[in-house]
Amino acid sequence: MVEEEIATCTEVIILIDANDHIKNRNTVTSILMNQLQMVSIHGERHNPIVPATSKGQNKIDFYIATRGIPKYITAAGICLPGIPWEADQHAIFAYLNGKAFFRGKTSKIVENEKRYFTSDNPVKRGKYLENLNTILTKTNIFERIENMRAHEKVTNKEFNEVDNTMTQAMISAEMQLKPKNAGSYEWTPLLSKAGWAVRF
Repeated sequence: MVEEEIATCTEVIILIDANDHIKNRNTVTSILMNQLQMVSIHGERHNPIVPATSKGQNKIDFYIATRGIPKYITAAGICLPGIPWEADQHAIFAYLNGKAFFRGKTSKIVENEKRYFTSDNPVKRGKYLENLNTILTKTNIFERIENMRAHEKVTNKEFNEVDNTMTQAMISAEMQLKPKNAGSYEWTPLLSKAGWAVRF
């Protein structure tokens, strides 16, 4: 699949929980990198290579990317313990310079942007996930996704409807946690586009 994407000139980033020593050429990760002509994002920015975490003397769990990606990346470091991530390792921070990567077209940045909810408050995180699960359950989103998986052909309209449902649910869950002094402006594509334009 990755080879097919690369063949169409698509840039790829792989977040892999490999538990390999990346400098050992015989490991699965190293073989994968060589086969796909990919590089370690942090390896391009740090020396020695910075891992997501370590086991003993082995530096493991790296982010690898096609060669067009690293020039747009600022490898900032390693996440501190205690911050929740979807993988079991401490995630690497890799900031993408969106303005440069998308060649100055902020509209394209917004089209490819995802919503994220971040908080260092465990109570707030738990309440957000509880709110989100309640909202999504009411929309039957889980059943809808399972039905889509059961069919070989799914239309773009169906994908977009599920995506819109997810986005609206996330916004609603966020708004339920919004403090009174957080400001009156909700996230919108136009606001996001303006933020990118000002930042870069």
